[in-house]
Amino acid sequence: MRSRRWLSCFGLIGISTLFVTPSPLVAQDFMNDGPPVAVKTTYGPVEGQKIKDVEVFRGIPFAAPPVGSLRFRPPVAPTSWSQPFSAKMRAPACAQVLYYDPTENSNEVMSEDCLTLNVWTPAADTKGRPVMVFIHGGALVGGSARNTWYDGTTLAKRGDVVVVTIQYRLGVLGFLELAKFGGEDFAESGNVGYLDQVAALEWVQQNIRNFGGNPKNVTIFGESAGGASVYAHMGGPRSAGLFQKGIIQSGVPGEFCTMQDATAAAQKFLNAAGVSNAAQLQKLSMEQMMRLEDKAGGVGCFVYDDVVFKKLPMDVIAAGEVPSVPLIIGSNLDEMRYWTAMDADPVVVHKTDDELVKELTPLTGTGSTHLVETYLKDYPTYYDALVTLAGDICFRIPSIRLAEVNSKRQPTFMYLLMYRSKTRGQTGLEYGSAHSMELPFVFGVDYPDVLVVTGPKKEWGNLMEEMTSAWTNFARSGDPNGHDVPSWPRYDDQKRSTMEFQASQSQAVSDPYSAERQAWSGVSSDKIFDHLWFFDGLLGAENAQ
Repeated sequence: MRSRRWLSCFGLIGISTLFVTPSPLVAQDFMNDGPPVAVKTTYGPVEGQKIKDVEVFRGIPFAAPPVGSLRFRPPVAPTSWSQPFSAKMRAPACAQVLYYDPTENSNEVMSEDCLTLNVWTPAADTKGRPVMVFIHGGALVGGSARNTWYDGTTLAKRGDVVVVTIQYRLGVLGFLELAKFGGEDFAESGNVGYLDQVAALEWVQQNIRNFGGNPKNVTIFGESAGGASVYAHMGGPRSAGLFQKGIIQSGVPGEFCTMQDATAAAQKFLNAAGVSNAAQLQKLSMEQMMRLEDKAGGVGCFVYDDVVFKKLPMDVIAAGEVPSVPLIIGSNLDEMRYWTAMDADPVVVHKTDDELVKELTPLTGTGSTHLVETYLKDYPTYYDALVTLAGDICFRIPSIRLAEVNSKRQPTFMYLLMYRSKTRGQTGLEYGSAHSMELPFVFGVDYPDVLVVTGPKKEWGNLMEEMTSAWTNFARSGDPNGHDVPSWPRYDDQKRSTMEFQASQSQAVSDPYSAERQAWSGVSSDKIFDHLWFFDGLLGAENAQ
């Protein structure tokens, strides 16, 4: 999800970066006084409660508070406790700069002491259910597991699975590359947010059996930066063996920075702070850090640092250097409409064909003319063409390239969300099949703040039943097919079967929007996965036509 100017793909779009007041439509905890439920964990007993036939545990610590000397350092185990830990309320979000985002709620309650997770289970018994671990989006600079869009109640109950949602350090606290400014102690600082995710997955391996889950049948799934995180785990040696399947929803595989770029961003932040080293940054308050991040710009990428990531995940996956896993991967038809509908100004800059060709040439070379002609020909307006082109290069085309590689090793299933919300954002433009639109259908949530974006539930058709079932079927067996799911063939680079999820009648089709896909065929995967640096200015704050 998300409105982050400094994430390069989203740098296509001008976004206001302000501390904001939460919407009055934000859903609350919806916590009832259900009977308590106690479970033992590695670090001590926790007490949740039973709500709507699901046992819910919130805010369980999986690592020590990363404060003081632990700031910018890899996560360490929490201090054990002997008395039951009350796991009945949502923990604070990880520290972040707040932005207008109708798909986010409750993040204004924040703290650096945030390395916690939530668990929903049909029963904390010995059944050994499939486990689904969700990694939230937010361009690696925002978001939280507090968000009620990620309520695991329906998913756990309908699919008879254990759902876990996790938090991880964000922005400068999670991805600021300080090796040059702190020495060996900070060699992993540029990826500690990722290492938080690894620590959460290790907690699942150690504890989830006591919550009714099977640690040998874990599916990780995520949306946007959470999807990019799944991609990182697929190619990350430190994650090997911690999960068996993956689901990437509108992930951004290009969310990696070189050591040079990451160090330059850190230098800029240090300059803004008026300090020269990591130890001095550790002494600043959380509020000071967030104000500096708002002023100097955030850090929203994993770092190719030769320590945590010695190779880019795509290279590791393609070479078979880590065990490959079954995969669901996909995107939404109108990804960029999320930003055009929500931003304070419509965001398409009108350019001539020649200007577009010039803008794209560093990425596509001599194929840029054909690419521009393809999109302008196949869409009714310049706005539609540009928004679709930007969404394809940021989400759909990288997803296809990863599916092509993974499908040669493991069952891989591609989807495209076609459902189009008629709800209008604050610009007056419709959301359509915008970025994040699939989330309510996957989680089966219909809170008021959700319907403000998706439109009324009566317009959903069978999408919730289809997607919830497909995701939980896949978590159980590695195959999304089954009850409530239309026939969904595996993806390959011949038929390119893709499930088109839509309210009327979802169905698998072969190679949808093939002309656009083929228009990118001459661009190498290396450039596709590093496309983000080519697009600043393609979209911007101008009137949409």
